[in-house]
Amino acid sequence: MKTFLQFFWCLILLNSIISAVLLQGETAKAEGESVVQAATATYHLDLPTLARGYPAMSADGRFRLLIWPNFFTQPTDVEIYGPQTVGDMLVYRFKLTQDGQVPILAKKLTISISTADAGDDDKYQRLYYYHQTGDSWLSLAAHMDTGRQLVISEVIDFSQADIGLLVGSTPQPDRINNLSFDPAGLATDITAATTGAFYDYTLGLGNDIIAKGYTIDWQGIKLGVGAQAMLQPSVLTLKWQSKDQVLNYDFQPAVASTATAILRPGAQLILSLPTVFIGVDKEIVFWDNNWGNWRALPSNYRYPFDRVIAKTPFAFGRYRVQERPGRYVGTASWFPDRLISQTLYAAACNDFPLGTKLIVTNLANQKTKVVEVRSTGPFVPGRVIDLNYSAFSAIADPRDGLIRVKVEKAT
Repeated sequence: MKTFLQFFWCLILLNSIISAVLLQGETAKAEGESVVQAATATYHLDLPTLARGYPAMSADGRFRLLIWPNFFTQPTDVEIYGPQTVGDMLVYRFKLTQDGQVPILAKKLTISISTADAGDDDKYQRLYYYHQTGDSWLSLAAHMDTGRQLVISEVIDFSQADIGLLVGSTPQPDRINNLSFDPAGLATDITAATTGAFYDYTLGLGNDIIAKGYTIDWQGIKLGVGAQAMLQPSVLTLKWQSKDQVLNYDFQPAVASTATAILRPGAQLILSLPTVFIGVDKEIVFWDNNWGNWRALPSNYRYPFDRVIAKTPFAFGRYRVQERPGRYVGTASWFPDRLISQTLYAAACNDFPLGTKLIVTNLANQKTKVVEVRSTGPFVPGRVIDLNYSAFSAIADPRDGLIRVKVEKAT
């Protein structure tokens, strides 16, 4: 009888231990583990979980977002959607929020995607992120862990993104265009809100950010705020009209105040907008309500990077990129002087009539030379002009072969 009672109490004790373990597991799941609904994995990471660090995974377990210990100092929600197949690319989306707001990352996150199902011939594997403004996929710096069959990127400095994995037997390009990717195909749009053709984003800039300065990087749009350029904490609202490629931004005081000035006198913001290279020089223009038209800002078109950069003194405004009529950018080469002997400084160009005088500027050193169009050509994509040896050597070393130039009509 005594033996039976001991056995009975052991069963009760064992059942209590199992129940406690299961209850603890359910609690941990509520605090730090994923709740999977269809192809969505959601996490609420409390402070104890964030102190330890946490690897958030997609519903299928292939995509991981590694949040390092003490990376965040307030509870954080993580949403991971996917996968979605886009052509040959496998796409996941992640989004981080804190109290419903997208946080600014002071450090870099790490992501990985499993390549366990890659074939023997699929030795090329690359990660991309979706650039919504340019409707293209841009490659991420990443490395392969062949032992664990992972592609890993440790340079993630954004709080929300679409990430794609492409594997194959041939090398992948740095940029992929014309993929039929529908952002709405995943559970939610990565932008803060979408209204018609506008994509909206709101960001608060506190005293710590004002002191150090900050560059907002959203949808390929960059807006740089210099250190101490702002007079008070502010809330920035960005609206990007993708159809017409128009940006609206507006800084407003973060708290009610009699002081309405946002920017310090003389301070300027640095605005960088994406564009598409077509060989024509570009500039940023802003809408002037007083005159009712678009006015140009002094701009720098960095055509190899498909960006136009300008400084603006306004804490609000409407901006877009436009072409500069009669100004072209691209590459230039040279040909022997003997091919065109009538003119000392001669050029071949398809964009201006014969006999036109042009100013050619070497974008690397800003040296210029006035040349005369004496022939047609060149017939090479990206080449806007060819100079004779004398003209080329006046602005560059002929041994360079090709240089980046700006071409405009001489007045």
